[in-house]
Amino acid sequence: MKHVPLMVVLVLSVAAHAVLWWTRGASPAEVASQLEVARIAATVAAVQKAEAAQEAMVEETQAALWSDVGTGDLEGLVARWRDAGVPRHLLRAMVAAEVRRRKQGEVEALLAEVKPYRYWDSGDALYLATLGRDYQRLREEMDAEVATLLGGEVERDPYREVAERRQYGELPAELSARVSAVVSDYGDLRANLYMTSMGVITPEDEERLAFLEAEERRDLEELLTPEQLFEYRLRNDQAAQMLRTRLGVMGVTEAEFRAIYQASEELNRTLPEVGQTDFSFPALQARRERTTALVAALGETLPPERQALLEQALDPSLMMLNNLVARYGLEPQVARRATELQTERIQEVTQLRNNSEMDPAEREAAVATLREKTFAEYRELLGEDGLAAYRRFGGQWMDSMFNAPTAPGGGG
Repeated sequence: MKHVPLMVVLVLSVAAHAVLWWTRGASPAEVASQLEVARIAATVAAVQKAEAAQEAMVEETQAALWSDVGTGDLEGLVARWRDAGVPRHLLRAMVAAEVRRRKQGEVEALLAEVKPYRYWDSGDALYLATLGRDYQRLREEMDAEVATLLGGEVERDPYREVAERRQYGELPAELSARVSAVVSDYGDLRANLYMTSMGVITPEDEERLAFLEAEERRDLEELLTPEQLFEYRLRNDQAAQMLRTRLGVMGVTEAEFRAIYQASEELNRTLPEVGQTDFSFPALQARRERTTALVAALGETLPPERQALLEQALDPSLMMLNNLVARYGLEPQVARRATELQTERIQEVTQLRNNSEMDPAEREAAVATLREKTFAEYRELLGEDGLAAYRRFGGQWMDSMFNAPTAPGGGG
């Protein structure tokens, strides 16, 4: 026997009662009331039938949407999600989650290789760095797979976009990502070399570093236009980084920095930069010649007072004082005055110690007085904190020349 829905039986029953009431002489109002009840019951039955049909359709749709989760047909699954109208932000999250789930075995296998930290072993950092690069490569593979599945519709990390814009300039997102990959690869190679060197850089290591630098530059030249490469080097080149530090004392503007860096790059063709760790007399002389040539090349770009500051900023004998002046926000001329004062005081102390007309006690008293005067002058020039820093970084001559420890309440 065919099953009759309960709601249909209820509707028929109410209608039958209405007819029965009418045949028994019920009032029109009573009959109308019974018919209204029948109409409402019929409406409820229709709604329930529609809801049941919708639930069945949803169940069928969900079964189709999720039928391939965990299987190999990931492209088909993504296509069905698209056709079903899954919002883009949810689609990205769903695809990324499924790719990560399918790669979880590889991630767990990689993490299983992590050994206890050998904190006493200098080679342990290299081991962990290598493992970290393997994990990063696996993450990049997953990101690439998600990008392929979504046809490039991948939402990039906004912080990473801002950081790359600061580091590489205004490059298209895809080109910025390629530059980042090149920089990361060569950075890993350099880091590996430094870690394995144990702090001892051999001539072979220097050759290897020079080779890596040349190869990185060649790869970037293939990716970027000359203008884009110039913007990149302004922000990332080692020479640019050193120049930024040395120009801190003159409060260089963006326009000045760009002009100075470009002139320095052009000068490298005839007068290459001398290694900063070479303090031999020929090296110092070569730096002075290069500084003179650089200042001359900027003669039409910088006014005379800025040229003088540039010459001071690049003077190797003033490097420490320039950094100290920049660190404590002092006027640039303080560095030169501190150097002049050092020359004057060394001459005076030497003359006092060589004065045979004074007995030893008089000489030592005169030296002590000069010491007090010297510390007071430097304190006025550099400030209390600046003087303390100078005595540690470049001003050791003050204690050695006067040959006396700091006295409580006295000079220094």
